[in-house]
This record gives sequence, structure tokens and C-alpha cells, in this order.
Amino acid sequence: MALLIAASTGACGARQTASEVNGSSGPECLVRKETAQIVNRFDEFGRIASASWCGVVLNSGKSRLPAPSDVRLVGILTPQEADVVRAISSDPAFDFRNASLPSLPVKIKQLLPPGAKWIASDNFNSKVTQGEYVGSFYFDSAASRILFDCLSPPVKSDGN
Repeated sequence: MALLIAASTGACGARQTASEVNGSSGPECLVRKETAQIVNRFDEFGRIASASWCGVVLNSGKSRLPAPSDVRLVGILTPQEADVVRAISSDPAFDFRNASLPSLPVKIKQLLPPGAKWIASDNFNSKVTQGEYVGSFYFDSAASRILFDCLSPPVKSDGN
């Protein structure tokens, strides 16, 4: 099952988030804790100490024709090495800036630390998504956490 948070540049250069593509925070999500699904899609963060995420199937029931469904992967992860968040977010090539979070499923929103200062980078999002899917990553450097919101991110590795 594909799960993830991400944002990238869409067609015509308009920046969209997975929640904007979906049109809302979407249906209720069932929060999962397995890290393999996240590591397999986002190897940029190294080993994952913890993750809470959900995969929301979009497009289901909207058409009578069979078609692949998009899956919105949204959640929060904590890398095993706290320096990962600091190293990525302080890299001047990524040009991280203060950011507002997109509309999130209620159960994911409830897991976020109160008062967190989120930053994001279009350059980092582009590096991760490589134009293959819509995805955004938001960093909370103080707590060494990353919020991800992606639309059908592919498996990149088997996690080994």
C-alpha cells in the first residue's frame, strides 16, 4: 500500500499538495505504525525510529470504469538519527522556509506537536519526488520530525 506526504510542482508550474489534488482532508484514515512502507518510499531519511501514517484511497467509487486508484500517503515520521532532519533542513541548496501545513486527516493532525514551527522546501520536494508524483515534506527541526503528504509515491527500495 502506498503511503506518503509530499508536494511538488504540477503541470503548468502550479505548486499543489496531495490534499489540494484530493480537494479536502479526505475520508477518515486508519493510522498505522509500521515503518517499512515509509522507508521503502523515502530512503532520504535513513532508518526510521517511528512513523504514524495512513493511506487514503482516492477516486474509489467515482467511476463505473475500472481504473487504478491514487493513494494519499500522509503521516509523520521520526528518523532514527536526529541529525538527519537538521542536516537536510540546514542545507542552503534546499532553501527551507516557514510553511503552513495542508489540510490533514483528523487522526494525523491530532498526532502533531502543538506549537511546532514547520518549514518546507520546494527544492527538497522536487529532489524526493523527481517529478514522478505529487508530494510535500514539512520539517519540525526542534522535534526532529517530518510530516509527509504524497499522492501515490512509488516504492524505491525494499528497506534493506
